[in-house]
Parts: sequence; structure tokens; C-alpha cells
Amino acid sequence: MSVTATETNKIILLTADEEEFVVDEAIAMEFGTVKMYYEDNPDSCDEAIPLPNVTSKYLAKVIEYYKWHVEHRAKKYEEEEDEEAKAFDKALFNTLDNEGMKQMIMAANYLDAKDLLEMLTQAVADRIKK
Repeated sequence: MSVTATETNKIILLTADEEEFVVDEAIAMEFGTVKMYYEDNPDSCDEAIPLPNVTSKYLAKVIEYYKWHVEHRAKKYEEEEDEEAKAFDKALFNTLDNEGMKQMIMAANYLDAKDLLEMLTQAVADRIKK
């Protein structure tokens, strides 16, 4: 018997460049766009959810961001964990040039990934201040 995406609480995301990402449901549900699609199409849970405005390069970074934050959410409000989260975010954003930052903002906006979009806009503001 084969294991489906549903049985293992996984969701398949299909990027604009046709790369599939198998993501834990807890992470995928952080994206408003995916959550709405999943809720509107419950019978298609074994099919890939198309993300025509997000490329694999930036979806991988979005997933990395949310994977870390979902895993650390329980400790988020402790001061040292908050500093750890800030350091993680800064390290992730520092890997992006201006075009990469723009693409990440566009991906976060399309995915309705509010936390990431907020962090990215703050990172852009900080970058402009420098």
C-alpha cells in the first residue's frame, strides 16, 4: 500500500518552475493561499497545490523560514529564544540581494505569509536606513 500525502500529513506544493515540494501540513497551513486552496478543495489533498507566482528558489527559503519558526514557536516568547529568532531571520535575509529580497516579498505576499512579509518589509526598511 502506498503512503499518500494525506496519511502522512504532508502537502505537495508545485512551483512556477514545476518543482514539487512535499511540506508538513503544519508549515503549509502557515500560508493563507495554501490554506484557502486546501479548504476549498478537500478532495484534491493528494494533488499538488499549484503556486504559479512562486519559484522553487524562493519557496525553499520561505519553507526554511517557516520550518524554523514553527519548530521554535513554543519558545518564541522567551527572551533568549526571541534573540535566536532575530539572529535566524537576519542570517536568512542577509543571504538575499535586493532582487532576492524583492522576489521573497512577492512570494510571501502571494502565499499570504503574513509573518514572513512583516519580517521582510522590516528587513528592507533596515537595509534602506543603512
